[in-house]
Amino acid sequence: MTALETFEIETAETLVRLAVLLIFVLAVAFFVAVELAIVSSSKGEIDSLARQADRPGTQKAAQRVQHAQNNLGQYLSVTQTGTTAGSLLLGWLGEGATVYWIEPWIMLLPIPHLPVMITVHTIATAIAFLIVTYVEIVLGELVPKVLAAHAPEKTAMALIRPLQICSYLFFPVLVILNATVRLLTGWITNRDRIAEDEFIRKDEYSVLLAGTVDITTVNQQLNLSLPASDAYRTAAGFMIHHMNRVPATGDRLQWGELEFEATRVVENQIETLLLRQVTRPLLEGTLEKTLTASSYD
Repeated sequence: MTALETFEIETAETLVRLAVLLIFVLAVAFFVAVELAIVSSSKGEIDSLARQADRPGTQKAAQRVQHAQNNLGQYLSVTQTGTTAGSLLLGWLGEGATVYWIEPWIMLLPIPHLPVMITVHTIATAIAFLIVTYVEIVLGELVPKVLAAHAPEKTAMALIRPLQICSYLFFPVLVILNATVRLLTGWITNRDRIAEDEFIRKDEYSVLLAGTVDITTVNQQLNLSLPASDAYRTAAGFMIHHMNRVPATGDRLQWGELEFEATRVVENQIETLLLRQVTRPLLEGTLEKTLTASSYD
């Protein structure tokens, strides 16, 4: 093999390594930016854009962002998984590739009294770690966060479609991860959960229900007329949509005679909420027979 052929092979290997590292840096930056953009976007502005029928592209993108904001738990799982996996792969592959480039230069330095190869590899590894960490923090974390915070709505609408594709691709992994989390923490959290279709009576004017219960089920079971919308499907989605944000535990929403209170919010997901109506009992007629009397707190 000639010197020219050797040079061409080494150049090709270098370009491939650089391309792989660039892909992982961009992947981390993507997940960081889209997560911050979705959480920071104004729901009022997104809702307004979602109603612009004269701009189909903008309307569709805004509707996708609406869906993500009303299902934050699902999408944050995707972004966190993507960010963590990308960072780990970047550190693993990036450090090895950087050591490959640095070692020849370190070997040229006069380093006495120590075995040359051990010293070269140790120094190269330390330098590689610092370089990869610096690149990941600056290009993978800080820059995308600054850009996303500057224009969250535009960033969210531009990146939401790729995130949805990633959610489909990551689905098997997320199922395994979520099952593992439930297995490890279920003995603690299960005692605070209620079934999706269960309505728990606090008193005759208030009912505790799961955030995931369908809004039409709430209307049917409690004889209410809460408005339906393409922007939300569940009781939690209704509350998030009309508050224009994800509430914290204890936050309340007044809707006519009704008051919604988020009683349990975990990782930006409303797990349970309390529905009150002070003008008349919520538990009238046959419904009262189907509800579970409870002193749930």
